[in-house]
Amino acid sequence: MVRLSFELDPFRSSRGTPLTGLDINNRDEQEKLCRSYVESRGGNYVGTYDEPDTSAWKKKRVKQPDGTTVYRVIRPVFEGSLKDLKNGSPVSGHFTPLDGIDPHTAVNGLIVYDVDRLTRDNRHLEDAIEVVQYFHRPILDIRGSLDLLTDNGRQAARHIVAVHNGASAATSRRLKDSHASRAVRGIPVGGNRPFGWADDKRTIIEEEAEQIRQAAKHPGGHWTGHHRWEVERAREAHHQRQPMASPDAKSHAAVSAYGRVARL
Repeated sequence: MVRLSFELDPFRSSRGTPLTGLDINNRDEQEKLCRSYVESRGGNYVGTYDEPDTSAWKKKRVKQPDGTTVYRVIRPVFEGSLKDLKNGSPVSGHFTPLDGIDPHTAVNGLIVYDVDRLTRDNRHLEDAIEVVQYFHRPILDIRGSLDLLTDNGRQAARHIVAVHNGASAATSRRLKDSHASRAVRGIPVGGNRPFGWADDKRTIIEEEAEQIRQAAKHPGGHWTGHHRWEVERAREAHHQRQPMASPDAKSHAAVSAYGRVARL
């Protein structure tokens, strides 16, 4: 699997400008390294499972068919890759073959750049172990730290994933505390500008701010006799909605290579 930790800005022109780290497409680098690893050992690198903008740690609330609620890490591409390995061929719809490779080619193994590109969740690790142990499909990393073929290797993987999981939890806690402290002090953070504020997130746009003041006077759902959806529609008509950032270029998305960003 191949997953980027930072992506080349497609709108940036580097002509006449010294290259920086932002000019490196990490996704392509991971794919190249994984492919080189496989082919140097006589294997066939046939395609890629791309998993952009997906956390391997953060859990989401999921409602069960019986009405109960659980919290799980949601990763359709990862789960699809394991399904394909069990089947021996791509059936999940998440596999992208290399040029000239049959989309229904055999998929006999999975390679990742590093352990934390595979997962930071112990439930998902156990799913991967099941594929290796009972379906005899190897899942490897190019660093040599992921060994799910032996008892000792599987035990080590459980410890490594637990450590990465704890690191993500600690990072999340620090970020939450930092954002809360900034909010108390009026220090803006990243992201799109809030409605009513200029791009510097410190200067008030009076026209938009007045709309917020008026809306705050009618929290019950009406604003001078109008429903909220009518107000929203009016804002859209006057192009006064909060501006959105330019959409990121879609990452293109490998044996299959599978990658994931080392992120929360």
